[in-house]
Amino acid sequence: MNQYTQNQLKFIKENFKQGERALQQGMFERAEKLFLAIIKIAPDLMDAHQALAFAYSEGKKHELASKQFSHILNFYPNDIQIRMNLGNSLNQQAKFAEAILHYQAALKINPNLIDAYINCAFSYKMLNNFNAAIEQLEKALRIDKENINTLQALGMSYLDLKDYPKALQYLENASTIAPTNPSIKISYALALEKSGLDYEAGVQYLKTCELDPKNPTVWIAYASHLLLSHRYDEAISALLQAKESFENKALIHDMLGDVYSNMGNVEKALEH
Repeated sequence: MNQYTQNQLKFIKENFKQGERALQQGMFERAEKLFLAIIKIAPDLMDAHQALAFAYSEGKKHELASKQFSHILNFYPNDIQIRMNLGNSLNQQAKFAEAILHYQAALKINPNLIDAYINCAFSYKMLNNFNAAIEQLEKALRIDKENINTLQALGMSYLDLKDYPKALQYLENASTIAPTNPSIKISYALALEKSGLDYEAGVQYLKTCELDPKNPTVWIAYASHLLLSHRYDEAISALLQAKESFENKALIHDMLGDVYSNMGNVEKALEH
């Protein structure tokens, strides 16, 4: 930073400090303004561009974030993290084919990046190329056979292909490795449900609710399972549990209305 005056250096350091604090407080637009002010007087300062890109990402401004990451790549084409961040921003914009190119570029630099394989697989999956997704995940699994994110993604990919035995194989393995992970347990329960193992699925759903009783998502998943077998009273209880901590009250009301309607309780249905 020798090319800057003392006043400019002071300005840059103070804005960085304030910008980082704003990010920590979730004040993303303020952070953007602070980092943009730095870039205005120090346009070649890549740290400021990276901080701005991060602020855009956290603020859900993915198109602006990807432009910043692309700009940085012009100077650091072999920076793996920037490649990954750019791929993630492109995924958020549903630009899956472009995202794949950046994940693959990151893997050329370091072929042991499990997250790159998983994210690349997600992109392929969103393009309905399930076989390519599975190929990426199998490469990741060869690096770490007990990586629960890889096992879960593989299980869900086989579930999409309706290959239930393989889906169960990977998701049961993931559940054994991470028995208290709600996301894994829900995925495993869903695979059991799709395989026609309703009782076993119900046990897994209920275990997940017991593991994470304040998580409305698991109660909604359990309620949806109960509805498949017309266990309406139990489904209502599960939805009422979800309602206590779920922000989207309208969704719960709609689901309760549907349940009461299926039960033939018109009065209760109209209340929701």
